[in-house]
Amino acid sequence: MHEVIDGKRRYIFDGELLAEATSRNPTSVRWVEMQLYRAASGEYILARVGRSIVYHDPTCAVVQKSELEIAPRPENGVQCEICVPKSGVFCPERDLKSARVTSDPKNVVSSLYLRDKDQSHYLTRTARELLEAAGVRDSRIADAYSVEYI
Repeated sequence: MHEVIDGKRRYIFDGELLAEATSRNPTSVRWVEMQLYRAASGEYILARVGRSIVYHDPTCAVVQKSELEIAPRPENGVQCEICVPKSGVFCPERDLKSARVTSDPKNVVSSLYLRDKDQSHYLTRTARELLEAAGVRDSRIADAYSVEYI
């Protein structure tokens, strides 16, 4: 049994983890973790978690926009470069969890594309690693990833 969080929603399902990938490296203060599942029903579940070790002062503009809550300073946390919190009261950035459910492997691939400032679309290294690893275990993902119709 697996559980994936999408904001305030939960998906609970039987199935298998096809692949996972992360953009984290030793110097990361923010990164993304991705998992791709295939449910027993045949649906694909793409889960993403944006993680951070950045914390803010309660008066920081970032806190006001995102309604961060006061909490202990994160272990190995990094202070915001804008507000430079010194008060001993901290607002750590929260994990941002999202998921997408689809029966079509092409939708899995297309949902991982990003657009740059020139509107060119591309896959991040992390997305490519996820799809390549998943493609080893699922031929439909491999086919959707390896050929793009333009």
